[in-house]
This record gives sequence, structure tokens and C-alpha cells, in this order.
Amino acid sequence: MIVIKSPDEIEHMRKAGRIVATVLHELGNEIRPGVTTAGLDQIAAQVLRREGAISPFKDYRPSPSHRPFPGNTCMSVNEEIVHGVPGSRALKEETSCL
Repeated sequence: MIVIKSPDEIEHMRKAGRIVATVLHELGNEIRPGVTTAGLDQIAAQVLRREGAISPFKDYRPSPSHRPFPGNTCMSVNEEIVHGVPGSRALKEETSCL
């Protein structure tokens, strides 16, 4: 079933997309060897605050038995597949993907 969005819903989606694009752009400017995923997460949090938005990940808890997700972003690097928790892992220059 296809649900047709109202003009108001489309505008909200457009605004959310612009905010996500802004976060990604600013993170892209900061990615370099030595920066930690926690540092990038802090930048994302600042951008979200500046834009009047909140992270859908931060404190997400699928059930009461789960611990809340601690990050504003999911930072999966290289061999990590999904739900990478931002932390002290510093990015490094890779010379080869193989």
C-alpha cells in the first residue's frame, strides 16, 4: 500500500533531510586520522542542537531491559556492520581495502 504524504508531512521530511545533510557535511569536514568516533558524535550533537533537532538514536531503548543507546550517531567503521557505538576509537589512515 502506498501512503500519500500531505504537503505538511513532505515539508517536515524535507526539513529533516536538510538537517541530516548538514550533520553529514559537517562530519565529513572533520573526518581525519586521529579523530575519535566520540569526537565526531559530539560534533553531530552540536549540529543537531543548533538546528533545533534531537537524535533518534540517543537514549533509544527498544525495551525496558535494554540499556539506552549512548550515542547521537551510529558510527560503524570498516569491519563493523551496524550500530557502532561512538567511543575512544581513533580513525586512522588506511592504505588498502584488501
